[in-house]
Amino acid sequence: MTPDPAHARLMLDGEFARLVARQSLTLAFDDVFLLIAGLFALAVVIIPFCKPPMFTDGPAPVEAH
Repeated sequence: MTPDPAHARLMLDGEFARLVARQSLTLAFDDVFLLIAGLFALAVVIIPFCKPPMFTDGPAPVEAH
């Protein structure tokens, strides 16, 4: 604590800035987490509709190696 009002105001501004930064990072993390969760859910729904790979009988061609 300080008896100087100007220094006290600077200390308060610093604490408030740290609080705002912490809260904004928390909200940003929450938004990104929800985005990733939504994309994962979308991928889970789309995967059954994907075309299966075509397999051929016999050995692979020499050019493929």
